[in-house]
Amino acid sequence: MKSFRMPFLSRKSFGRIFPFAMPLVVVLLAYSLLHEDLELLLIFTSFVVVYSILKFDPRIPIGYAILLFIIQAVFTTLNNEASVKLLAVLSFWLLVAGIVGMIIDLFRKKQTIQAVS
Repeated sequence: MKSFRMPFLSRKSFGRIFPFAMPLVVVLLAYSLLHEDLELLLIFTSFVVVYSILKFDPRIPIGYAILLFIIQAVFTTLNNEASVKLLAVLSFWLLVAGIVGMIIDLFRKKQTIQAVS
């Protein structure tokens, strides 16, 4: 009997897709469900913790923030003020998450350099 394989669900491809899918899921969750500041703070704090523990590239959330800025420009031309304000808040939190991730990576690299020296 021939086995059914799904190469896109392998561990190797999952490791390449998950860093890009996780910020997208967080943004979609926050855009659709969360509208309070404390809820956004909690979800993005947990996002930063998980992202830094798994050692994903912190530039990915910054790329998503830039993409949200472009979407904001489109919504601004369509006069959709409520969505523009929410997307501005989400892009701010993505920028904060990316910068905090970069700071964590910087300290992580400094500790490995000092340990080697």
